[in-house]
Amino acid sequence: MLQINVNRHAGAGWEDWSDYVLPLPDLSVGSSGSAYTGVANLTFTNPPATPLKDWGLQVLDDLAVSLSNPDGVIFEGLVDGAKHAPDPGGDQVEQITASDYNVLLDYDIVPHVWRSALETDKERLTWLFETFGTHGITCGAEVQEVIGDMPGGADGKPEQEFGPSGLRDAAAKILQISGGKLRVDFDLALHHFVTEATASPFNLSDDPNGTTTREYFGFSLEDDSVPKVDEVVVFGAQQAEGAGLLTVTRTASDAPAAAYRRIVPLVDDKLTSVAQCEAAGDAYLASNQGRRTGKLKTIHAGLLGGQVVQITNAGTGLTAEPFAIASVVMTPDTDRPGVYGVTFGDEPPSQAAIIGGSGGL
Repeated sequence: MLQINVNRHAGAGWEDWSDYVLPLPDLSVGSSGSAYTGVANLTFTNPPATPLKDWGLQVLDDLAVSLSNPDGVIFEGLVDGAKHAPDPGGDQVEQITASDYNVLLDYDIVPHVWRSALETDKERLTWLFETFGTHGITCGAEVQEVIGDMPGGADGKPEQEFGPSGLRDAAAKILQISGGKLRVDFDLALHHFVTEATASPFNLSDDPNGTTTREYFGFSLEDDSVPKVDEVVVFGAQQAEGAGLLTVTRTASDAPAAAYRRIVPLVDDKLTSVAQCEAAGDAYLASNQGRRTGKLKTIHAGLLGGQVVQITNAGTGLTAEPFAIASVVMTPDTDRPGVYGVTFGDEPPSQAAIIGGSGGL
């Protein structure tokens, strides 16, 4: 059963507005890219108050309850669009769109400031958000340390300059060095990571056992348009004077004869050893072999964007093959408790592999 809560930010906290979500098929909740982020769209009919932008919206699904999600929250965020339209019958109709808490990254200002402390990327992000963030975003274990040496006057490097800008743009300057990504989850916890894929709570099969694997329908799988690269020539850092650039060639295991190979250059002067160049070349090849993408639907709650799910499909020869979930969109259905549309694709290589073990940028 779905429950839709609204927070007017007026001290009352979450209010159950489930009875006003009409028509129910207009409701959709999407999880995209990472777990516990996404968007929601729904229509309220004759609600107790007119929804306003930045009010809180929460969608609970008791079928999505798990150890990691004890309340079954499939969406939480802020209203970012509201269309008020009385219908001919006299009902007050409110069409609502809402986005997850990542929008809060645009709600704070960072003045012109320099940072000179000798610290990690995790410590610098924590300083930035604890100093200038005012909307409850917290920095804890979810903020991973990717590199251990940020620019700062104490280590002889130039100080890092921030602002005047929004908090998102200021954080982006740190990400340019760390190579990481940021997101804010439904609990307002900041995440900093290179790769953050987690296993799905169950896998999918055309012959499910009802416990570890569940059924699905509407399955399709196709190759994407990424061209296949057969060989990459990696040009790294300058060697001794007159020796030219460090150069390493990596070739795919299934590459055709030399006359038919697609060969591309990869230039990165931060690669200072043969091992780093080899790792970067291998990662580039892995990410440019063409990837499969697919879609399916299931009535089982719990799948989220960013998870890795194993799919078995006899017709296409898949046996517990892992795929990264790109997005999940839940819509109610007249004869099912809810339908979850899942898009997925081959797992991309981690950015840690792509940077070749060089310890960051």
